[in-house]
Amino acid sequence: MMVWATLGAAWAVSLGCDVARLADAAKVPPADAAESLAWGASALTTHCRLPDGVGSALTELPMVAAEHRPQVDMKTASDESKLVEAACPAAPGVAVDVAYSKVRADARRLVYKQCDLARKELFTEEEWVAADGALINTVVLAHWLPEQKVAPEVARVLVRAVAGLATPLPTPATP
Repeated sequence: MMVWATLGAAWAVSLGCDVARLADAAKVPPADAAESLAWGASALTTHCRLPDGVGSALTELPMVAAEHRPQVDMKTASDESKLVEAACPAAPGVAVDVAYSKVRADARRLVYKQCDLARKELFTEEEWVAADGALINTVVLAHWLPEQKVAPEVARVLVRAVAGLATPLPTPATP
């Protein structure tokens, strides 16, 4: 009996992804950006044991109108503050600015620049600003998925989907 309790406790606290199943899911992303967030959130919540705040947000985000998604992101910033700060050291200040931003494009541009998303090569600034998916949760996933040993090309497809972008950019060429 004690063995089952110990195994259950280990599962309850272990995070990670079934990388093989996640890779299979990432092979057929939707072609329509409007479906991307729901598809990406479903793939991640099905095949990953996510941090609680991120998992809750991914369940909620596809059902929330685009103009209310920053509030869901702010809840993640509060609930998972250490993870958010690891993903974006500027996050505490950025989260406050995003929460009070009246213009969605301004909030997205601020996150792109302050969290140095260009360095990750997942999307261009123009794509990011035009997208209507998650903000803070996208930044967290861009940081967290590689830590879980998710292949870069799989992470790219899923992170772009959660950001609200349909198709992945080609893998950057190596010199």
